[in-house]
Amino acid sequence: MQNKFTLYLLFFCFTSFAQEKLPFIDFDDISRQATEYSERGDNEKTLEIFNQINKNDSAYGSVMVSKSYYLLALKKYDEAIAMVNKGLKKNYGDLNSSFYINKSVALLNQKKYGEALVAINEGLESFPKNSVLWYNKGVSLEYAGEIEKAVKAYQMTILLNPFYKKTYLQLGNLCYRQTLISQALMCFNMYLLLDPDGDN
Repeated sequence: MQNKFTLYLLFFCFTSFAQEKLPFIDFDDISRQATEYSERGDNEKTLEIFNQINKNDSAYGSVMVSKSYYLLALKKYDEAIAMVNKGLKKNYGDLNSSFYINKSVALLNQKKYGEALVAINEGLESFPKNSVLWYNKGVSLEYAGEIEKAVKAYQMTILLNPFYKKTYLQLGNLCYRQTLISQALMCFNMYLLLDPDGDN
């Protein structure tokens, strides 16, 4: 009888002190709110909205990519790199390409061209056909003064994605600075065909 009483008492204690109920967070609702704030240009609030997603959520990897993007927009480059490094450590598969892209952008904005190149080359080992990584490699090499290697990286970008318009602008500017006017005009014409109403 005493064993039954003890068992009943333990059961009552476990049910009384069970974990608190976690609030239900609808990812679609969070995404909608984040999009609204992002469209208004309120990147701080967008980050706050994404911080509601639990790290154990299956969508957390893509949320980390988004958070690193908004940190870049806020020019919080060190925080963006820290976020990216966490994501790369967890290894979210195909999302890693976005982590490498965001990391290289953060490092390029900090004028750390050597470190950016290291990150890009790591990314290219896993994603050798990622045109954005190749473009970022070209930018890193160009700013580091390695023009011939930069041109080859831009050419690879065009081979992988002939519609990536930024590449033509970069190549056009390179050709123009080297007084290769015909080549520069061809690059600028391609850029204008792909982005006739763009800011540039």
